[in-house]
Amino acid sequence: MRRSLSLLIETLAVYLLFTLALGFFLLLALNSTSVPISYLLFGGGVLFSLLIYPLVGKTRKFIRNRLWKAKRNYTSLLSNYSRTIASLSDLETLFSHLSDLLHQTFDIQDIWLLTATDKGEHFEFQNNLNPLSSPLLISKHSQVLLYLQENKTPLLQYVLDFGETFADISEEEKNAIRSLKGDVLVPILFQDEWLGLLIIGSKTSGDRFFEEEILFLQAIADQTAVALKNTILYEDLLKRNRENERLNIELTMANKELARLDKAKTDFINIASHELRTPLTQILGFNDFLGEMLQSGNLPQSSLERMVAGIKKAAKRLEEIVSIMLDISKLETQIFEIHPSPVKPATIIRAAAEKWRPALDERHLTLHITDLNDLPMVQADSQRMVQVFSELIQNAIKSTPDHRDIFITGKTIEDTGSGKIFVQITVSDTGIGISPEDIEKIFEKFYRIGDVLLHSTGDTKFKGAGPGLGLTIARGIVEAHQGRIWAESPGRDEKSLPGSKFHVLLPAFQTAEVNAEEK
Repeated sequence: MRRSLSLLIETLAVYLLFTLALGFFLLLALNSTSVPISYLLFGGGVLFSLLIYPLVGKTRKFIRNRLWKAKRNYTSLLSNYSRTIASLSDLETLFSHLSDLLHQTFDIQDIWLLTATDKGEHFEFQNNLNPLSSPLLISKHSQVLLYLQENKTPLLQYVLDFGETFADISEEEKNAIRSLKGDVLVPILFQDEWLGLLIIGSKTSGDRFFEEEILFLQAIADQTAVALKNTILYEDLLKRNRENERLNIELTMANKELARLDKAKTDFINIASHELRTPLTQILGFNDFLGEMLQSGNLPQSSLERMVAGIKKAAKRLEEIVSIMLDISKLETQIFEIHPSPVKPATIIRAAAEKWRPALDERHLTLHITDLNDLPMVQADSQRMVQVFSELIQNAIKSTPDHRDIFITGKTIEDTGSGKIFVQITVSDTGIGISPEDIEKIFEKFYRIGDVLLHSTGDTKFKGAGPGLGLTIARGIVEAHQGRIWAESPGRDEKSLPGSKFHVLLPAFQTAEVNAEEK
């Protein structure tokens, strides 16, 4: 409203000046008898063209100063601004209110609010509302910053350029300040702490800033400093809250993981105790029977053979449990050793599958082995790799209901980047599958799917469980061969039976000729 009124009065004043000047020259021409009218009009036109622009400029300045000065009430403006920004908590809104106030009060061209960050020996002033703009680095010992901090009053660019106080300032620092393209630098300080700089551009009228305007700018900067400090504290509080929330989430997850590990260890102790106790009980039971038969003198050959076979089976199961524990200990202490030699993958798979033929027949499961005979040899410890695939076949048997199928397939993969050849062998079942959240955890130590109460000592029963160490050992063995093992499954469902796949990737054996060519 004030700007429109000012423009209207300025326009009327210009027309008045033009009318008065034209009337003056016409009157002079009519009253003159000695000088031709054309000369008077020509000279008047030249004089008018030389004087009219300065007169119009002066008139506009006079009107704006008188009109706007009469309308301004700095105390009221400052009070309203203070109330407006008192509850603000974001920088963008704060700058918006500050910009509106200064534009309306002074009709200035540009305003910048730069926030200060302590960078050791320098302050970095950054326009946060324009992150792409280059930050301004100014030394803490800068004469300009020290002056602003000590006097707590705005600094005019004119004073910086020509004032004696800044005669010794370096041209580099002057150019840095000039790059801000402001007429006035207003410090934003909170208890001598640098929070930022308020850069005020020139007025559209071209007029200078008067003393009362300078005082008003500093008062505005002081109010802005309080609001800016509150904004910084609020942002810091939000950041700390977000960090606390993140830490709480991580702590909760860690506690859950610790609880899971604790339960897994407890389950392992229970399972291991059960696994160890069962063969020991069998051995002790058969031993008692033998003792009673020897005392009675009645020892039939068939009973003797049956008890010896039971003792042997129990002792073998006991040996397997102890071997698993020893393997885990070796993997953890990194003393696990392998003795690789060239071997055909088909040989490894046949040896691993042969152990489970009776279980496959008992459960009426069909094992399909295909695409292995043409695979290149791998450099592997045969005994250890048989252990790996034996574990995978056993898992497939326990995950698959009776009268279904298990598949073992192989293929050759070439790494186009290195040119190396790999052999990938996949053990697939048609069983209950694996949940997405368990797909990685099944390779962790002690981890077992399902409740420990569902554990069965049977090696091959459907949904039977074990100590939860077999896949951990399998992964350790494969990785010791510079290979990789992973699982895939659409999910776990005992009705639809989506199945699961276990992949083992091993480097193919490189012959001496190939190695020679590579060298």
